[in-house]
Order: sequence, then C-alpha cells, then structure tokens
Amino acid sequence: MKLLNTIVKIGIPLLVLVGAIWSVYVLWSAGGFDDEIVSRIDGQCRQVAGVTGPEDIVIDAAGGTAYLSGRDLRAATAAREGKGQVMPGAIYAYDLTAGEGAAPVNLTPDAGAAFQPHGLSLLRQDGVTWLFAVNHPGTGHEVIRYRLAEAEGGGPRLVESGRFESPLLISPNDLHAVDTERFYVTNDRGSGARFMHAVESFLHLPRSTVVYRDPDGWQVVADGIVFANGINATADNGRVLVGSVVEKLVYLFDRDPGSGALTEAGRLEMPMGVDNIDRDPQGRFWIAGHPKLFTFVAHAGDPAALSPGMVVRTTLAGDGGQTVEVLREDGKLLSAMSVAAPYADRLLLGGVFADHFLDCRMSPAAMGR
Repeated sequence: MKLLNTIVKIGIPLLVLVGAIWSVYVLWSAGGFDDEIVSRIDGQCRQVAGVTGPEDIVIDAAGGTAYLSGRDLRAATAAREGKGQVMPGAIYAYDLTAGEGAAPVNLTPDAGAAFQPHGLSLLRQDGVTWLFAVNHPGTGHEVIRYRLAEAEGGGPRLVESGRFESPLLISPNDLHAVDTERFYVTNDRGSGARFMHAVESFLHLPRSTVVYRDPDGWQVVADGIVFANGINATADNGRVLVGSVVEKLVYLFDRDPGSGALTEAGRLEMPMGVDNIDRDPQGRFWIAGHPKLFTFVAHAGDPAALSPGMVVRTTLAGDGGQTVEVLREDGKLLSAMSVAAPYADRLLLGGVFADHFLDCRMSPAAMGR
C-alpha cells in the first residue's frame, strides 16, 4: 500500500507534467503564435462572387473551364446544433476564356441539401472528361462520378455515371482519380464519432488514412498520417502526393500500378498546414494552405477572425523536391485559403468558408516562367 501511494504521488504529477508539455508542443507546432502574415501577391486579384465555400477547384486546361465545389459549411455546422438548416451545395463551372465579366454557373441547381460536395478530381480519358466529387450527404459519405457533356445552348453539363460508398470512407476529404474505375481518397480523420475529430487534430493522433478503390473493392493503402487532406499525383500516376494539415508535410508515395499499393518514398516539409494540391501542365504542384492553424479554427467560428493563406509551388526531384513561395495573403481578400489552381498567367484561389473566390492575374515570375 505504501508503494502504491508513492507511485500515485509521483505518477499523477508526472502524467500532468507530461500532458502539459505535450499540449504546449501541440499548440506551438500547430501554428498561430508566429509573426503576423503580411500580404505579398505579385499580381492583381479580382473577387468573383456567386460561390459559397469554394473549397476545391480543378481546371480543364484543354476546355478552358474551371470547376469548383461549394457548400455552406457554417450552415451545416449550425444545423447539427439545431440552428437553421443545411443549405444545398453545388458544383460550378467558370469559363476561363470569357474575360473579366465571367461569372460561375451552377451545374447542379436542382440538388437538395444532401448534396455537399468537397474534394474534386478531373480526369480526361479516351477523349472524355470526367469529374469526381467527394460528397457528404448527411448519413455516410460517397464519391460521385460525372461525365462532362455539352449543355443545350453551349457550356458544360454534368451527367452522373456512378456513386461509390464504403465503410472505409470515414471522413473523406479529397480524392485523385487514376481512371474511371480507380481512385484514391483521403480520410482526414480516422474516428467515426464527430466529437473525436477535434481530439485527433489537437493531440496529433496519426489516424488518417488513404483508401483506394478499384473494380475489386476498397482497401487502405496508407495510414499513420495526422489529418490527411489534399491528394494528387504525377501525370503517369507513378508518385502520389498526400498533404497533412497538422504536420505541415507532403507525403510522397510510390504507386504500384497493378495493385494500387502505396510505399512511402519521402516527405516534404511545408511552411503551412497543407490543404489542396493541384498539378499544372508542366508537372509542378501548386499547394495552398494555412500558415496559422489556430486562426483558421477561430475563423471557422467567427467570420470576422481573419485566417491568412499561403501558396507554394513544388517541383519534384528524386525522393524530394524544390518548393518556392508564390504568395501569401493576410485573410482580407480571402480567408481560410484552401486551393490554388493555375491556368496560363492566372491563379484561381478558393477558401473553405468564403462567399467568393479570387481570379488573379500573376506576373511571369510568380507563375515560374
């Protein structure tokens, strides 16, 4: 009994001390205590209204069209608390050839509240363009596949051609389509219970996964990541990139073309929490993210608490890569920046909660030319 009392007297304070040290480490490494972010954009940006929550953007360079996912995440959060109702999300098309008067067009105007699109992936195969979207219908999760066709009077329209569900879609965020039947999806959290999501992020619990779907079914192909977010791949799909928001890393994986299995090949440190990852025609990756993660959390609850953003461009080399900063923005133009999609001398920037996106005409130097 005396020994037990001694263990309790020593053990409990030790656990408290270890917990306090861990909490300080987590808070500091997550960001939010560094110097103020000062905007630096080598270009001119125009705010384009008409999209709520443009979290992800993919560009069909051949067709000169950008596709954006939009959903009112704050309304959905409030609805879970019994305040208001979930608003229908949408997928939008934005004509990049139409000049500065262009406005986004809702391609899913008849969608109900169960349509809450998140990550997008664009695929061109055998002359046909396909769009994949993560959707959060309210009960469970799914991936929707669309074929892009021409609408009456011109412009694109979406033709749904499949829905995919699996118990492995625990908290899907983004996806990358290899072909029409094979794709990867990131789960940003590994716990099904929503109250555990914040716990995972705060404690840096490495429970995120990457799952792979092919005609034979679903499988987990990568795990041990803290809040996996954006995903993309090289043009030949030989190397897959997965971003971690909390770890401020991009994981590099070599892909087995037969099984779809991923083998970690390296990690790239990033100056911000990594959100979406886009690839340009030159094979470079444009990565948007959050340099101050705690201001992002604050902005989620209060639109007036601005959350700065950052964009970098990464060129892979061997098992590493070279990363250069493209821009940083203090949150006044676009808070909670989540995606940067390049097109010629332009960069489209989207945000998780914004009521607009940015169409920026950048200098040649900023675009890496």
